[in-house]
Amino acid sequence: QVETNKYTLAEREKFWYKPPSVKTQLSPRFGISYPITDKGIIRFSYGIFQQIPEYSQLYLGDEFKLTSAQGIQGPFGNNDLKPQRTTIYEIGLQQQLSDDYAVDITAFYRDIRDWISSSQPIQTFLAGISYSERINRDFANVRGITCSINKRLSNFFSFGIDYTYQIAEGTNSSPDEEFFAQQNGAEPKRLLAPLSWDQTHTFNANLFVGHESWGISVLSNFSSGQPYTPTLIQGSITGKDVMAGLATNSLRKPSLFRVDVEMY
Repeated sequence: QVETNKYTLAEREKFWYKPPSVKTQLSPRFGISYPITDKGIIRFSYGIFQQIPEYSQLYLGDEFKLTSAQGIQGPFGNNDLKPQRTTIYEIGLQQQLSDDYAVDITAFYRDIRDWISSSQPIQTFLAGISYSERINRDFANVRGITCSINKRLSNFFSFGIDYTYQIAEGTNSSPDEEFFAQQNGAEPKRLLAPLSWDQTHTFNANLFVGHESWGISVLSNFSSGQPYTPTLIQGSITGKDVMAGLATNSLRKPSLFRVDVEMY
């Protein structure tokens, strides 16, 4: 700090501030639907979706200076972040079974790149003082299939059922996850793990029975538990090759089931 204070603001701007590069993006979308019968179609779609990072990630903590405290400080924003990119592939079948019944089967895959994460410690000229900033590092993929069958209202009742099987894996579930791991001395995440919002099984069903002056509606939902990382209450860890803690998101919360009924 003593060394840098001898420079004027104009002199410091030459090595303290760097203008961000210009970002360009191309987001093509393509879709096709092909009739296989007079009551059924096969469809395919492909698209690249890009999103500018939240401004909080660009300018996080930009009004703060590093202190003389030892350790990793931050994380700080980075106004040179690239857009986050998701490539989506989807193929599906829609088929009318009769005048009242129809089914829909859709398989999907999403490849996610340049998610916002936290950098490894950036050393300063002061011993033991470093900081972390936001970078484009994390990646993930989501794949699964959705099946549904629907019956339109006839003979005083209608219903709809859909089921989704999905696997969502990535390096980190939030931009801060890597930073907190660094504070505990962990290495950068290299393996895919279930994301915190991963939900393997989802089942929804609705049923309506009614006439002109009365009706009963039932809505139900079942969802398997989302993952979480267990913690060790106590223990003794020795040796450099011993893993501290348990694997990220290695256990699941309990499943949830809900039913709503409305009558009139």
